[in-house]
Amino acid sequence: MGAISRFRIDASPLSALTLPDFSGSMLRGALGHALAHVSSEAYGAYFATGAGHAFIITPPSPGKLAAGEVFSFFVTLLHSEADAQGYFFDALELALRKGLGPLQVPCQMLACTWQPDELSRLGVRFRLELTSPWFVKFQGEPVMAHQFGLDNLLISAAHRQRQLVKRGYLIAELPTNLQLLECVQAASYQQQLRNVIGERRSQRQKTKHRLQGVIGHIDIELQNQQHLYMIAPVLHRARWLHGGAKVSFGLGALDIKSLGSLDSQLKQLHHLATGAAL
Repeated sequence: MGAISRFRIDASPLSALTLPDFSGSMLRGALGHALAHVSSEAYGAYFATGAGHAFIITPPSPGKLAAGEVFSFFVTLLHSEADAQGYFFDALELALRKGLGPLQVPCQMLACTWQPDELSRLGVRFRLELTSPWFVKFQGEPVMAHQFGLDNLLISAAHRQRQLVKRGYLIAELPTNLQLLECVQAASYQQQLRNVIGERRSQRQKTKHRLQGVIGHIDIELQNQQHLYMIAPVLHRARWLHGGAKVSFGLGALDIKSLGSLDSQLKQLHHLATGAAL
């Protein structure tokens, strides 16, 4: 993916900490405040209006953490200037130390590990985990869970990547929306999705802003191997680059899990039926 780089951050709170559904926004806000103090030039490179989405935070799973419990999240940087990266991670460590959430719980950064760009093998049956809320609009209105489908996910992920290609952050050839819709129409899938609503606090503006999106998973079975070849790169890149709107606040994160082949499922059913698995 060109100069794009990804890092895993491991951290732990010094006291009890609740990670909300929109923890990407929480981390971004703390980082921006710290980076402005560390380096105004680096702040401009990553946060200034017009700079584009120069980084993406893939947030940790929501939940309640005890003191000392480890949580992990990812940071994807869309350019590789060494000095700016150094300031970025210095500021991130400072932001964690200063504290997260309304109670500003101090956290310790335990590790920052570079992640290789490995293309995992994907079969025709797989699960897409929407690991942070996806905010997608259709005809100007938010797409809710009962309306959200595989077409929304694929088209919004591809649109996001086209934007990055135009800005020079990404080199990729992407399928058209029509090609993606043809793939969806030929696929079978089931989904379990729900709506989530939250808010973000702007320290600069001293205001609160509504956040919303759809979270859950989609189980997919493709009937055409060519469709797999077409969408697999889009989904692979979406794990790092997210999809939909408001990705700068950590929305639109995605993970992919193989569900195995139909042949392996038939073998398992055979073992169960004959007692071989007992």
